[in-house]
Amino acid sequence: TMSQPTSASPLDSPTDTVAGSSDVSRSSFSAAGRPWGIDEAIVAVCRQGSPGTLRKIALVGAPPWQKRLLLAYCSVQMVTSLTLFLPIFTHGSYSPPSCDAPREEWPAPDRATIAYDYALCCGSEWLLDAVTTVFFAGCVVGGCTGGFLNDRFGRLPVIVVGIVLNSVGTCFAAMAPSVYVYGALRFVLGAVAVSLLQSNFIIAAEWLTAAWGAPLSAFGFCCAAAGELVLVPLVYAADLVSPTDWRCATMMAGVLGLTALVASSIAMAETPRWLHARGESAAACQALAVCARYNGDDATAHALMVRGLRDPVGEKCGDKDDKVGPGKVCETLRSMKLWAMALLWFTASGVFYGLALEAGGLSEAMPLEVFASLSAFLEIPSAVLAVALFDHSGLGRRTSTSALLAFAGATCAGTALCGEPMRSMMGLAGKFFISAVFTGLYPYAGEVFETSVRGFSLGISSCGARLGAMLAPLAFSWFGMEVGMSILGFFSLLSAVVCSTLLPETTATSRCDTMTAGSVQLCESC
Repeated sequence: TMSQPTSASPLDSPTDTVAGSSDVSRSSFSAAGRPWGIDEAIVAVCRQGSPGTLRKIALVGAPPWQKRLLLAYCSVQMVTSLTLFLPIFTHGSYSPPSCDAPREEWPAPDRATIAYDYALCCGSEWLLDAVTTVFFAGCVVGGCTGGFLNDRFGRLPVIVVGIVLNSVGTCFAAMAPSVYVYGALRFVLGAVAVSLLQSNFIIAAEWLTAAWGAPLSAFGFCCAAAGELVLVPLVYAADLVSPTDWRCATMMAGVLGLTALVASSIAMAETPRWLHARGESAAACQALAVCARYNGDDATAHALMVRGLRDPVGEKCGDKDDKVGPGKVCETLRSMKLWAMALLWFTASGVFYGLALEAGGLSEAMPLEVFASLSAFLEIPSAVLAVALFDHSGLGRRTSTSALLAFAGATCAGTALCGEPMRSMMGLAGKFFISAVFTGLYPYAGEVFETSVRGFSLGISSCGARLGAMLAPLAFSWFGMEVGMSILGFFSLLSAVVCSTLLPETTATSRCDTMTAGSVQLCESC
């Protein structure tokens, strides 16, 4: 665990808790004294009152620097949602009046999809499911490699490169001459999207204090939901330009994605936590000082440059190559917490994307656009509920996650048993509960795993999540709606039991920067 301050005086030890920062005035920080710990330094530059959960989600009380970064974070979430959920409108099935009729005589559907354009019918329907599976296979690769990349090269470079690849890849997918080229591009886009989402969350989380963990995840889900909602007018606009061509909507989504590149280039900077964990304490101090000055706190900026930062606890100073060495990776892989968390991500992702991408089968009682809009909009109150539960002192992360998984499992089972219109309602309820689970998993995992392997651990967990997302559509394709929903319900209930028995409660802890005794150790608030 992190060593305790030698003095309890607020002159030397600014503190932060999950409930919020103390009200010690900035002027009380002295430039003289021992070096600050990285948590203390983050608290010093982010020192604000505790505005409450809902106000945090609305960014009320966020310092100017962090608020600017969070708006850029939101833009990345929105454009990534376009890539993830555009197939709701472009991957619809198609059946010609007669498979014996010449291709030129097939009537065009009201909204063209890849199934019509690439003739994925009359025995080739499996290719439509294969495209979705290939996309999530790419997500698995991105989950396994993205965490290593942002731990090795930094969060910001992965974000910038990811945005460019996401936009360019989407535009190329809109011009794909065959389903095989399109599938290969979707594979790449899946890998890029997951790496981008990982790095985007980590860079925002590491620029904020621990008190912002759950609200940050809820804010991110609200931004992702906004991206899903943008799809409906985007598709309508594409229909006005070319009502029988899915390529127009895909091209528009790719071009729109470049807006996040502008926002991230202007408002984001590499995190001091990553720099500090790599042994680059001077660069971490400089980044924190820039942040403090932007927030109007020159005194704290000066104190940071004079006092500096303590060396990462349990690591040799300046030994950059050992920060994410094989020993730490193997130690992490031996932890049951990692695999328990990976199961939760597997289930949450499988249920979430299973319900989202099977919207056509669940929306028989209402138009697809209406069901997709309701499904996306429900993620916003779901995120607010999740934060309220996760930060509740009597519930916390573990109990709330277990309960929400159990509710999601019950609604999935209800969806399998009910007919229309109750099936649509139960499907929306399931999306509501599983969205709340997803909202809490990012901060929960970030609190369990230390800085130097946080990206790697989130990468493994995300790999499990994409494996679940890849298998969920296949379950519906192979076994049908009723059995597929039953499978999702079973894994939800199993994950609820695993969460309540194998994972620790982390509500009253802050992020840890060391690993000892062969397991992840949770640090007391500095």
